[in-house]
This record gives sequence, C-alpha cells and structure tokens, in this order.
Amino acid sequence: MGKEIKILVLIKNKLNGVLFYRSVIPHSYMLGRWDVNITFKDNLFLSKHELEKFDIIHTSYSLLEKWDIERIKKANVKLIVDVDDYWILDRFHELYDKYKDKNIPDKIKFIIRSANAITTTSEALRKKILPLCSKVGVISNTLMDDDYVRPKHNPIPYMAWLGASNHTMDLMEIQHLQMGFQFPVYIPEMYRTVFKNRFLYYQRQQVPNYLGLYNEYEIILAPLRANKFNQYKSPLKLMEAGFFKKPLIISDVEPFKPYLKHKENCLAVRKKSEWAKWAKLLSKDKELRTYLGENLKATVDEHFNIDKFSEKRWEFYKEVVGG
Repeated sequence: MGKEIKILVLIKNKLNGVLFYRSVIPHSYMLGRWDVNITFKDNLFLSKHELEKFDIIHTSYSLLEKWDIERIKKANVKLIVDVDDYWILDRFHELYDKYKDKNIPDKIKFIIRSANAITTTSEALRKKILPLCSKVGVISNTLMDDDYVRPKHNPIPYMAWLGASNHTMDLMEIQHLQMGFQFPVYIPEMYRTVFKNRFLYYQRQQVPNYLGLYNEYEIILAPLRANKFNQYKSPLKLMEAGFFKKPLIISDVEPFKPYLKHKENCLAVRKKSEWAKWAKLLSKDKELRTYLGENLKATVDEHFNIDKFSEKRWEFYKEVVGG
C-alpha cells in the first residue's frame, strides 16, 4: 500500500448541485476504497501549519478567492480546481450582464492558471481549459447508489423538467406544451413569475433531496438550446433520468448527442414541433415509456459508472501529488 493521500474538500454548508456532484459524491465514494483521508470543510480558516497537513485541496472555482490561492501556495499544497462550465456565456444567458460587469471570465481564467490541476466534465471543455492549465482530468458526474429510487406510478403520466435557476431560455423551448393544459408539465416554482400559467409548478427541493422528485414524475423533459455555452455543459439531465429509468424527451444537441439513440433510449427533439409530438406519444404508450427508461438506464450504467470514474480520479490525484 502506498502513502495515504490527505485531501481537504472545500464545500459550502448549503450544498448546490455542482458541489453535490463534483465534490461530495466522488470524495465520499473514495473513502474506504482507496488510501485516502478526506476532510470536508466549508471554509479555509486554517493556519499555514494546518494547511500543510494536506496533500491536496479540491474545490470548485466558484468558492475560491485570490487570497485563498496565495495561502494554499504558501503551504505548498496541491490545488485541484473543478471547472464544470465554460466561462464565456451566451448573450441571452441570465448571468451574462453579471459576468461582464464583474469580469468573472477573467477571474475564472486566473484561478485555472493558478491551479496545479483541473477536473472537468467533458472532453470538449477540457480542450478549452488546456491552454490555461496543462493537467486536466475529465471525470463525469455520477450517482453512487439506488437509495433515491422509489418510483411512484401516477395514473396520469405527468411530465417534468427538474433543474435549477438560470434556465429560462431553455424552458422557452417547451413553454407551448402546457398551453390549454394539453399536457401536465411541471417546472420549479422559481420560474412562475416568468412563465405564469404556461406550466404547473412544484416547490423547489434542496440538494440532494430534489433527486426524489424523479420518483414523482413519469416522463422527464430535457430542453437545451444549442449555443456556445451549453455545448460545454455536462449531460447531467440525461444521466439523472437514466439513473431513475425514466423515459426522456431531450434536445438533440451537444452535450447530449453522443449518448442519444432515438426511439431506443430516448425521444430526441430536432425541431420545436417534436416536443408536442413525442409528449403525446409517450403519454399514451406505457410500454414505450418502460422500454426507453430501461435502455437509458443501460446507457448510464455504461457511460457514467461511478467505479470507473472513481478509479480514474484516484489515479489522477496520485499523479498530481507525485508530479
């Protein structure tokens, strides 16, 4: 057995999806499987002597400030930063003005350049990061057990989009489905002021409790606009739906494209009119819903296997510490 690797994982007290998938799940799963000692903390209020006890500090770029990086470097600890999104936003993204006014893209690039290594979600995003940091590991989002899966079969095949804030433009792709209550489509309550009676609404759940919502809805919708920012996202909604064996109607765009098998593991939407077409089909065909859900689960088991990516993370960390 080699030397134990001591890792400090910086998170927040109130988890969001990024920290849940990129920090909590992977490092929790490593415990007891590899020779690691992992400490989760919600701050870096540690002395230089305390920081020096760790081999690696891993965190999201969103939690770091310049002075944090300076203190980590002085303690001679390897800094591994997770970058899960592209830093150049589409002009119509809700955060575009904030990013521009606060010069956030340059701050993210500074953090990337300052890190010893980067973990990210896709090969496409890795290629964008490489000019800024030469050591980049692609480690997909995964879920680690079936504890969340408790299906509830409704007599009406309710549909839902399950997600967080800043997706208004994506939801506009499906806003016509609810017109006249032709199809019961649910989205988070936070969007009510924007879409009003175009959808039905559910109360937003905190991470990781929101995963339980997949048990409540029969059909999952994953609209995503094709643009430069979205193409570098992870295929998270596909992975989640497959984990729960849910039939999925999904935009035929990057980052989903490599995993889509139309009418085999999903119904892929190539033009806007197909949202209603596939929604009508799935709402009436229970056998097709089961067939697509089972096949999507097989896709997820193949491409988002937590053992495979945990092993990859472990090897990556050893390489960073030894480098």
